[in-house]
Amino acid sequence: MIAYHYPPLAGSSGIQRTLRFSQDLPTLGWQPAVLSAHPRAYEKLGSDLCGTFHLVSMSNALFALDARRHLAVFNRYPSWIARPDRWLSWLPGAVVTGLKMIRQQRPDVIWSTYPIPTAHLIGYWLARFSGVPWVADFRDPMAHQGYPPDQATWNSYLRVEQKVFSKAARMAFTTPGAARLYTQRYPRQADRICVIENGYDDASFEAHGTAGWIPSGVAEMCAADGLLILQSIDCNDQIPAKMYEYIRARRPVLKRCVGHAVIPLMSRRAGFVHTAPLESSEQIAAALVRFLADVRGGTAPVASDKFRISLAPGEGGAIGCVACRSARRTLGLPNRLMRHI
Repeated sequence: MIAYHYPPLAGSSGIQRTLRFSQDLPTLGWQPAVLSAHPRAYEKLGSDLCGTFHLVSMSNALFALDARRHLAVFNRYPSWIARPDRWLSWLPGAVVTGLKMIRQQRPDVIWSTYPIPTAHLIGYWLARFSGVPWVADFRDPMAHQGYPPDQATWNSYLRVEQKVFSKAARMAFTTPGAARLYTQRYPRQADRICVIENGYDDASFEAHGTAGWIPSGVAEMCAADGLLILQSIDCNDQIPAKMYEYIRARRPVLKRCVGHAVIPLMSRRAGFVHTAPLESSEQIAAALVRFLADVRGGTAPVASDKFRISLAPGEGGAIGCVACRSARRTLGLPNRLMRHI
């Protein structure tokens, strides 16, 4: 598994998808080995998640620099050293170390995960040099309308996409809308595109109110009177990972997003009724007044248990990891995957 977002990185919700997936894989008969970047590449470090992946083999001593922090002179650096991203220096050492890991561990699958494009470049070269089947976890769209805003960077994202679709055995996205976008862009590879939803770690929520350890973000969510979710117009095909945690937290939610985005559809299914478009300050103010009144009056809706269970039913009705459940169903992990790539 090639992942920039992995402990001891802190300050990004993107870490949860790969971390929890790597934790769940052993229960499906797979033993993950994670190829990550040197901690110096991270802007912020944290130790709260470092004890949660003791069953995972990991290599994170690889040379990697952040161009903005390590290569800038008077806060300026050549733009080409940060395309497709600021961590391009991670690529050479990761390919060398990855090939060594492949020779030693003989993996069945290479898995790379966005939102750092360099991770997919590493996956591409490892797959090309080794012949091991490669799954590229895009999560969300890379080059799409309005993002990245810099045209040269947008073009570099597109070139990474094209490399992925020329070599990867599977391309995974978090929503049907994102998968549909790429099915239209790459129709010849449509049968290799699949959806693996985001999810939440139910164990963290179960610890709330007990003597068990609970992440500070989860504690804040569960203690809040209300929660806010934002969705910009250039992210219409995406659902923020935080939305799943909000549903699990069972707190009232105020949404600020455009009406035709994916998130309002999910919100209506969950029963959330308070929403306002991002571009209208007047409608935001009115929605906020209604939301606060309903919260104070105890009438603001929260996600029902029925809806939560419909997202991720587990054994005995327990809520499981959405990403893990989706991986079993969509990719067929652990056994069907190998028959289809």
